[in-house]
Amino acid sequence: SIVLIQFVEARRLAVILYGLQAVASVCAFIFGGQGGSLTAVLVFLGIKCFCDGCIGPARGIMITRIIDYGEWKNGVRQEGLCNAGQSVMGKIGSAIATATMGFVLARLGYEGAGVMPQPAIDALDFLYLGVPAIAAVVTFLIFLFMRLDDKTSARYRKEIDERIAAATA
Repeated sequence: SIVLIQFVEARRLAVILYGLQAVASVCAFIFGGQGGSLTAVLVFLGIKCFCDGCIGPARGIMITRIIDYGEWKNGVRQEGLCNAGQSVMGKIGSAIATATMGFVLARLGYEGAGVMPQPAIDALDFLYLGVPAIAAVVTFLIFLFMRLDDKTSARYRKEIDERIAAATA
């Protein structure tokens, strides 16, 4: 996607890739579950993972723009907080997902040995395919309505630079 970033504006690329990821995630959820097609699920999850791998450069640019927007809006640049927040939220999300899976399976009668009850299988399908599909759609919508394109970002950066120059003069 580093090559794509040279030809497609970062926000637009993020919207396209997050949109494809959302469609692939929803399709994996639809084709998964009881009597679903494992091949279709694997193909759609492969597309989702490919898109996620390509999003990196666009996401990095968008994070920089978000930091600039925060500085433009509040007058304080919070790079460390924003970048550390990403890492912390990833860890918190992983912990919540793991705990939720354990609680749901325990609640639905899974005891760790023998045959897994059908409600537990259905819950696993939803936790592994449905929840990521919902998250992908929400992420797509956030990026779709985020207005931090090249032009707007350049305007924010120019105004920040002007404020700094005026303050130091």
